[in-house]
Amino acid sequence: MELRIGDRVTSVDGEWKIVGGPLTLQGGTTVKARVSRMGNVRTVRHMAWAAKTKITVRRSGGRRTHLADLRRAVLLALFACSQLVLGPPRGLRPK
Repeated sequence: MELRIGDRVTSVDGEWKIVGGPLTLQGGTTVKARVSRMGNVRTVRHMAWAAKTKITVRRSGGRRTHLADLRRAVLLALFACSQLVLGPPRGLRPK
């Protein structure tokens, strides 16, 4: 199973987009990835599959889309780190 960031996976719960990982574990018998629901970035969870399991995957348009998704993920990670270091913006701090 060769999953990439940006691939869309359909499961019983609906359609999910791979936003992190994917990793092979236990000697290549298990695949684990971080996914978010399509259209809702805040719904992030980890999903795991047996490596031999057939799943429905739709790949995004191409390299350009993949790089845009990767760039977006890096910017979100940098923003989250800056929130941890600097705290929330002044307008959002509790009084």
